[in-house]
Amino acid sequence: MQRYLVPPSCFVGDTAVIRGEDARHMARVMRMVPGQTVECGDGRGTVYRAVIEALSPAEARLSLKERVEEDPEPRVELVLLQGLPKHDKMDLIVQKATEIGVARIVPVAAARSVVRYEGEREARRLERWRRIAKEAAEQARRARIPEILPPVDSSRAWDLVAGADAALLLDEGRRGRPLAAALRRRLGPCRIALAVGPEGGWTPEEVEEAAGRGVEPVHLGPRILRTETAGLVAAAAIFYHFGEWGGGAE
Repeated sequence: MQRYLVPPSCFVGDTAVIRGEDARHMARVMRMVPGQTVECGDGRGTVYRAVIEALSPAEARLSLKERVEEDPEPRVELVLLQGLPKHDKMDLIVQKATEIGVARIVPVAAARSVVRYEGEREARRLERWRRIAKEAAEQARRARIPEILPPVDSSRAWDLVAGADAALLLDEGRRGRPLAAALRRRLGPCRIALAVGPEGGWTPEEVEEAAGRGVEPVHLGPRILRTETAGLVAAAAIFYHFGEWGGGAE
């Protein structure tokens, strides 16, 4: 069943009114008609089964029925702090991290990040990433759309991990423990922050500052992964540890 995650403002009583791209998608791409059933959620955890009452490429009016009780969200809240990579790699990272189950993505303008987004360019990129996250959340049948924050520098990034049950930084220099050792004896649910550097990794100064702020350097073993691979692999490993892929916490 097709799922649409729309702003909470679309919901009024027992109806939802959807305009823009989602309405066009229903009418023109999916060729839906009144009477068909879809799933409609607010992107914050609440999803309803809904019947299409009226539909045009400009607007869809839905009658909300029972709430979908299944909760697909991970028990562990994973925040991904991603050093800004080159080209459009961030698009892929946002898409796949959303599918995996990441709760929040923080782009980090690290010392070795080549790209810099400012002003209108930053606003356009942020809008694009949020759209990608929405579409990926719908495809993965998630109930929540991950929060995508505006880019921050590394010092500000370490501020954002305060309060996490564990804050981990992937260090290609293999300083610190293996990721599996850092997770050992941790049980869910909990909040974990994972920091991944851009191409070239974190500088020694960034690692030192992070460690001084309570962020633990960890590594994934002897192989060096690309930035667009490392965070996704580590996120999947973390979710497996907490039982999200059929594994289980030790």
